[in-house]
Amino acid sequence: MIQGAFQHRSGRIIAFGRAVLALFFLVILWADRTQPILSPGQTYAFLGAYAVAAIGYLVLTWDNWWLETRLAAPAHVVDLLVFTSLNYVTQGYTSPFFTFFVFLLLSASIRWGWRETAATALAIILLYLVEGMSASTWGTEQFDLGRFLIRSSYLLVLSSMLILWFASNQRAARPLAGPEPHEPGPAERHDMKPLLAYAAERFGSRRAVLRWSESEEPWTYVARLDGDEFRQQRCDPESFEPLVAAEAGQGVLLFDQARGRALTRAGRHKRSLRTPQPLHPQFAQRFGVDGGLRIPVRSSQIEGDLFVLDVAGLCSDDLVIAEETGDRISASLDHVELFQATDEAAAMRARLSLARDIHDSVVQFLAGLTLRMEGLRKSARMGRDLEKEIDDLQRELSREQQDLRRFIAELRGGVSPPRVDLPLGLAELAGRLGRQWGIACRVESGPEGIEVPAALERDLEQIVREAVANAVRHGRATEVEAGLARRNGTIELAIVDNGQGLPDRGVFTGEELDARRIGPKSLFERVQSLGGRLRLASAPTGTSLLITLPMAED
Repeated sequence: MIQGAFQHRSGRIIAFGRAVLALFFLVILWADRTQPILSPGQTYAFLGAYAVAAIGYLVLTWDNWWLETRLAAPAHVVDLLVFTSLNYVTQGYTSPFFTFFVFLLLSASIRWGWRETAATALAIILLYLVEGMSASTWGTEQFDLGRFLIRSSYLLVLSSMLILWFASNQRAARPLAGPEPHEPGPAERHDMKPLLAYAAERFGSRRAVLRWSESEEPWTYVARLDGDEFRQQRCDPESFEPLVAAEAGQGVLLFDQARGRALTRAGRHKRSLRTPQPLHPQFAQRFGVDGGLRIPVRSSQIEGDLFVLDVAGLCSDDLVIAEETGDRISASLDHVELFQATDEAAAMRARLSLARDIHDSVVQFLAGLTLRMEGLRKSARMGRDLEKEIDDLQRELSREQQDLRRFIAELRGGVSPPRVDLPLGLAELAGRLGRQWGIACRVESGPEGIEVPAALERDLEQIVREAVANAVRHGRATEVEAGLARRNGTIELAIVDNGQGLPDRGVFTGEELDARRIGPKSLFERVQSLGGRLRLASAPTGTSLLITLPMAED
């Protein structure tokens, strides 16, 4: 109970400490009959009034963040004057109330920052020096230079430590327990319930409202959490505009809708303001947003305002916690969006890869099959025996069906052989392509075998399929020859045909072909995805391709 009353409540702590110190000072004066030295009656009356005022301040500001913020600076000035007066009437620089300066420094450092702490320390030191220098005029005792210097050193050392500490650490964020980053499901982009629950729990509340919009959608959304009940709805884009009064700014806000009060924060400084309607009145009335905290929520796709309501014991310290909470929620949203963007990019890459594979295999096979069927039709018109050609075509269809089933099995996560003989596989493919297109097609390689991962062999097969299809369909080639070699950790594949070449003559890199929108786009995309390089030479006597792909040495 006690921890809950003072946790993150600097104003309460300071007010409670002031009241306790004031009462303690009265006890000290009553117990020490030698004090005060000057004006005893007036001193007791003054200190009694201070104690009553301190208790009254504690009661008035206990649950009133507006009054506590407005009275913070005047109360600090009063404390400084009381310190000076008590030291003056009780032996000055040797006063037993000397330690009251610690309360003043801590109050300034907790409530504000190092600049205010430095100003308070400077004022205390100057006042103490004045009292010390004038002590000899009081006639109460001989001036004790040693004690004066020791206490002055206390002031300087403690003040310097507090100022340096808060100057270097006041912006360090406290760690917050919050929603742990996780891989989102497909429907979590609009699921704001976990974030609302986190914000409500952070402030010990059970009610929160979030209004947001997304950059790629025209709608405005409102989500409400009331205990265990969660509701979400879509509103018109211009609903409740402007949601927050312009004078309240874009940052965190502590507000009281009925009284037209608001408290904002800029750095370590807080600014109180009065405005007839801190929030849009229709929004506040419709969703029961009467008072609490406004926390801006921003991510790469979402812009919104989160309202945490029915928070017990609201105070200005909650603005700091609200900023940290907003940063954590915004980071969580960015995390979800990053996962979704990554998933979408992966899905796009998978679609492009699948499109290339289908284009370079099935589509090209069907194109070759169309050409074969046209040849069969011509043979039938000429009265030739078609049985052998039909048998060959049937075998090709059966083999293509096997390749397609293997491809589907790989997409489903099937297990492929770890390494395969590349020259053997490409030589077999060249024979099938020659029969499919009715051309001379062969693959040559050195005497040494070349074993590669099965995935790389499949990519190279698709490259050869596409290159042969392009040579026949676009270049009218009748011969295609491929050379295979392994050099310095790379696979080199050279493909030469006797076709007509490209309309653009010359030697081009893959990047130049892509920029000029000429040449085999599918080949370039596949080679690029494998981290390789492509060079094309086009001439009236044919086209030659040189493809280099990286491969780790054994």
